[in-house]
Amino acid sequence: NEVLPYYFTTDLLGAAMDARVLESLLKRRCPNLHTLLVSKYQEGLSELLLALIGRLFPSLFLNDVMPSQALRIWDLVMLRGSAELFELMLRIQIYAYNHKWVDASATWPDLTVFIYTELMAMTTLDRLLQVPIPNGHVLTDDLRARRAAAARIIFLELEQRSRASKNVNEKL
Repeated sequence: NEVLPYYFTTDLLGAAMDARVLESLLKRRCPNLHTLLVSKYQEGLSELLLALIGRLFPSLFLNDVMPSQALRIWDLVMLRGSAELFELMLRIQIYAYNHKWVDASATWPDLTVFIYTELMAMTTLDRLLQVPIPNGHVLTDDLRARRAAAARIIFLELEQRSRASKNVNEKL
């Protein structure tokens, strides 16, 4: 599946891969916001992005926005593919910053709860969808390349962990 590759498996590889892609997009497109999130949540930024993506992407936002708004998101995804999901996540991060959600959250779990609560309270996503994305739309080809690179890194990490675990077991 090209919209959510590696998602419907038992190991969360797709969400982990997309969290890395989102972090790279944040770093490249919103460097000041990325720096703020890294400084505020230290090493927890990856977990924050994984928590958001792991919940929002597989359900295509169905559980976290009003049903009429979920249908709007689904229409956008059907028209533009998964690039639209990443644009929406960038907009959520920018919107959270602009509306002081980041300031109001002491920890990244607080921020995720704040985001879920605020998304559900929105009767319309119009304000969120109008948030400009620095450097324009996420291009599908760029997204494919970033996902492929993230997948290679994750698979290499898994292979290294497997080898290390095998070496430990052999020594025992």
